[in-house]
Amino acid sequence: MHALQRSVGNAAVVRALGRQRQIQRVEAGGEQDDRTRYRIQIQTSKTARTHHLDYWNLGFGHAWVALYKDEGGQETWKSYGFFPAEEVPHNKPFASVKGKVMRNHDNPANATSKLTAELTEEQYNSARDFIRTNEGRSYNLATFNCTTFARAVFEAATGESAPGLGLPLFENPNTLQDSIKRRNDRSGAPRKGEDINAGVGSNSDYDSDSSSDESWSNPLGGFRQMNAPAAQAQDPAPRPGPPAAPTPGRFEID
Repeated sequence: MHALQRSVGNAAVVRALGRQRQIQRVEAGGEQDDRTRYRIQIQTSKTARTHHLDYWNLGFGHAWVALYKDEGGQETWKSYGFFPAEEVPHNKPFASVKGKVMRNHDNPANATSKLTAELTEEQYNSARDFIRTNEGRSYNLATFNCTTFARAVFEAATGESAPGLGLPLFENPNTLQDSIKRRNDRSGAPRKGEDINAGVGSNSDYDSDSSSDESWSNPLGGFRQMNAPAAQAQDPAPRPGPPAAPTPGRFEID
């Protein structure tokens, strides 16, 4: 019995010494913390100032979110942006159309402002759940656009108010960027936000992602025309009389 007690006691001492040495190595920088770290950034790309003509020609910019996950010192990001999945009528810019969440279409390196928040694993999953729930939500320039989506994901993850106007209408990347900079100023962070050194993550959470040419023009973004698939770019039936006015092609965010 005494021998067994001594054996158990010795084992406990060995474990305690091992933990102490591990702590010492971590404090000395010899070993990385193996806990998974989660972060979110709400990001914007501002393409024109309000006094420039491009701004009033629908050059409002773009907004999205990026989720970061660091496992064992290897951090990756995955971005989520909200776009129209079909053409927004050029003569009805405030019409609702089918929306689409696009993964990794937006690169954090192209952001002109960023706001970072630390997340727990539960909060990280809350953001992903919100994104999945709103996969097929209608896109509307006034009521639910790229900025509205980005702010909503941020709030679903953090439980806190996101930067921006905080109004039910006309959220846009320019006012979001101004709000991000003010919040960064108050917190002592870099005014344009923190640059996180991370690699790009998988394109998909649970299904295959679609390529960028499957989304239509985003009225809250800088435009450049891109080629559309021939089947959709051509008029299926010739019209008699004078040629019709050209219809808008597909676009992507600059």
